[in-house]
Amino acid sequence: MKKIMAGLLAVSMVFGAGGVLGNMSSDVFTLTASADNEKPTTGKYGDNVTWTISEDDTLTISGEGDMYNVQTSALWYKKYDIKKIVIEKGVTSVGDSLFESYESLTSVSIADTVKRIGGYSFGLCENLTEINIPNSVTEIGDYAFTRCIGLTNITIPDSVTSIEECAFLACKGIKAVTIPASVENIGDHSFGYTVNSATREYEKYNGFTIIGYKGTAAEKYAEENGFKFIDLKKVGKKGDVNGDNEINVTDIAKTAAHIKGKKLLTDEQKFRADVNNDGNISVADISGIAANIKGKKML
Repeated sequence: MKKIMAGLLAVSMVFGAGGVLGNMSSDVFTLTASADNEKPTTGKYGDNVTWTISEDDTLTISGEGDMYNVQTSALWYKKYDIKKIVIEKGVTSVGDSLFESYESLTSVSIADTVKRIGGYSFGLCENLTEINIPNSVTEIGDYAFTRCIGLTNITIPDSVTSIEECAFLACKGIKAVTIPASVENIGDHSFGYTVNSATREYEKYNGFTIIGYKGTAAEKYAEENGFKFIDLKKVGKKGDVNGDNEINVTDIAKTAAHIKGKKLLTDEQKFRADVNNDGNISVADISGIAANIKGKKML
């Protein structure tokens, strides 16, 4: 199965996202759905879950309980237009393959009632640059974010216990990931890998870094795959630049002083200040720390 999926991803890299995984879902659904020429702006995404599309191409999911595990034909006409998805409080899962290959999607907001992000749910959303995984999610499904090449940073919350295989495969913008001690299972090729379009074999990204605690699944994954491992216990928490176990305006001030060249940070402080894990200390990191302080986006 892994070889088959690696092959499919390799083909998608050559022919584009819509040519492989995206069409798999639509073809299957077309066989079971009746033709409908209407273009509705609302519909069902679960027994007690509904969707609504606004004029600015924002898709809002609301209600209670789990989503279905298949794309709806009623939404297919808007698939390539939707720019933002908002999953509201009450919804408890993101269905398998639901938003696969949404080419214009840039932002996803998920409420803290969601416990599972399904397999392939956001796979091949190449323009997705921002998504929050709330501290309620326990499982991230296989291929959930495959080839989301626009992502440069991802935060795995302490609630997650399982990350299935290839969850973040071919996310070339992500250079490092922090994996909390709560994670007990990390599937094959979940982080730090892509697929060679010629050989259809998995290949590692050079310099990829796993950040976590010794003796956990994070360290095991790093060792088994030959990735650099950084022990969080030694270097401290991202955003806590001065190492006082709090993230506040003092950390912003120290980061700003470093950027201006007034007072340079130590190597450990630079690690904690680089909240977007891009290897550079910049205003983007200050924005990330500020967002954490305001409660908008936790580090």
